[in-house]
Amino acid sequence: GERSELLDLFPELGWFRDTVFLWKLLLLPVDVSPEQRIWRSCDSLLQWRWKADHFVVTGFGTTLSAQAKPNTGWVRGVLQWFGRYKHEDKALSRASPSVLAGSDVRTEDDVLFLDRLPSFNGALGPADSELLLTYLTAPYIRVPLLLGFFADRHRVTLLREPQLQLVLDAALFEPGPWKSAAAGRAPPPETIPGADRGHLT
Repeated sequence: GERSELLDLFPELGWFRDTVFLWKLLLLPVDVSPEQRIWRSCDSLLQWRWKADHFVVTGFGTTLSAQAKPNTGWVRGVLQWFGRYKHEDKALSRASPSVLAGSDVRTEDDVLFLDRLPSFNGALGPADSELLLTYLTAPYIRVPLLLGFFADRHRVTLLREPQLQLVLDAALFEPGPWKSAAAGRAPPPETIPGADRGHLT
């Protein structure tokens, strides 16, 4: 970032670098993002410097980091609000069944034992709400399941409810978990279904 020879020849590399950094910044909780105010377009230009063993990025009038800070006040407050739901290293997903139900939901069994199901401002009855939460517990197939759920002629009008719009939007467009480099080199499971879910992470 400090020497411009490469970017003079290939300016698209700088645009790509800044776009990726800003995208990561958007995925963080609001308490680690820049102050919410009216910014000018020139405020979003990122300045990159190499300091010791890492890059220092400045923009929006401050030093920026694309990493979440664990155990911040905002995160603690949300965790208390939603009970046992623990995700301290990233923003909460609007398509998380735990967030929607207000308690820890990891599997279909957890959905069955919920004391109270969300009604989405009265748009969903208990059976449909249970079905929706069950679909959201399956991260790899929830997109076709949700699209099929809302494509039903009796349910398509449910998308007039803003909360359900946000759930579908998050399920479709929020980035999901990526495999680590080590997991990517691991061989495929020897049996179907696999002995555990390790090959899926």
